[in-house]
Amino acid sequence: PVQVALQVALPEIDGAIEPLIYAGRDGQSGRSIPMQDRIDALATRALNWARLRKKENKDKKVCICLFQFPPDKGNVGTAAYLDV
Repeated sequence: PVQVALQVALPEIDGAIEPLIYAGRDGQSGRSIPMQDRIDALATRALNWARLRKKENKDKKVCICLFQFPPDKGNVGTAAYLDV
């Protein structure tokens, strides 16, 4: 619904990468409820990005993914539907 558009889709259009939901809302009180596994994943991701920044370029690995989805739509090599 609207929450998905505002919190996931629009940030990706604006260039946000790798969105991660780390809390939800209580339906009655509206209180934010943290999701510990997502918080742990967010912390791990931040540490990994920091480690990657300090690595020598020769030690980094690069992947090039040529993407085409949905098939036969003329979007070969685009980022359609990718988390980029």
